[in-house]
Amino acid sequence: MEYSEYINLIIKQLSGTITPDEKKKLNHWLESDSENKKTLALFKQIWHTRQAENGFVDLQSAWAGLAEKAGISLPYEELREKPARLQLPRQDSVTKIGYRIMRYAAVILITVSLVYFWGRSAHEAPKDGLREIFVQYGKQNSVTLPDGSQVTLDAGSKLRFAEGFGRKSREVYLNGEAYFEVSHNELKPFIIYANGGVVTVLGTKFNVRAWQLNDREVRVVVVDGKVSFRHKSQRQNSAVVVSKGKMSYLASTHPQPSKPIKVDIGKHLAWMNRELILDNAPLNEVLDRLARWYDLQFKLPSPLYEKVKITGSFKKKSIGYILQAIGLMTQMDYKQEGKTVVFYKRKTTL
Repeated sequence: MEYSEYINLIIKQLSGTITPDEKKKLNHWLESDSENKKTLALFKQIWHTRQAENGFVDLQSAWAGLAEKAGISLPYEELREKPARLQLPRQDSVTKIGYRIMRYAAVILITVSLVYFWGRSAHEAPKDGLREIFVQYGKQNSVTLPDGSQVTLDAGSKLRFAEGFGRKSREVYLNGEAYFEVSHNELKPFIIYANGGVVTVLGTKFNVRAWQLNDREVRVVVVDGKVSFRHKSQRQNSAVVVSKGKMSYLASTHPQPSKPIKVDIGKHLAWMNRELILDNAPLNEVLDRLARWYDLQFKLPSPLYEKVKITGSFKKKSIGYILQAIGLMTQMDYKQEGKTVVFYKRKTTL
């Protein structure tokens, strides 16, 4: 891949539109050369100043000033047409440019380079001092928070955090499922609030599942490091500690996290690759996931089918293949009309 293509991947990661395959390519490129990591760090520095930008209009003049002081020879018109052609200045040059020029760069990156990415698969909207990220059905999003922590959100998930995230504290609110790679900061623990559960961490990698379904269960799986996990009504010293390779869950009917147990990490992270691994899962939970992944609606012939258990592994299978398999396991047929899938009892033959 060309250098400019990797720059585009960096931009997509920061804007939250990068796909899992693209993220793998980017990570491989970053690990191949320390200079590549410096490039990412510079883009993050520029990106994270974007919150200070309100009402800036004269983009062309701003770009002209930035280009002159940073030594970037790229006309504004070409930047609009081919944003990936932006050549980054050396780190020392950026330091001399100062905060005001960083602000200009942030405006350019957001309003020019990223305008066709933002909002395609996620929506951010301030609400009561909170920034909200919602991932549309059929999509998956990776976002970088102001502290450098990375979050991958499943379809239908919602993440909220304060406009001033990272200044005094690092707190987020999750409804859905997300994989976190948290930047280490002993002075500012990273805290996640989800369906009555509270997860506290200094720096690690873990998965949190907290859908607002009937059971409102919160499930925490730790990939690396360790986290503390408690109900919001408990004190911090009552929390359980979940370490690498283990899982704990919190049910709405019992406000005490379960004792951590060893689990198959790959099974719990399969959603990131759109792999459906089911082990005695209730049909209503399975259909809820498929509805989010494929932007569909499902109708069953009776509520009795909701608790039918489904077991199976579907890796890189089409939605049609999965629905046929479910039909075989539940003795149902289905028909699809647009985005609505209707299951009905299979007719028996004499």
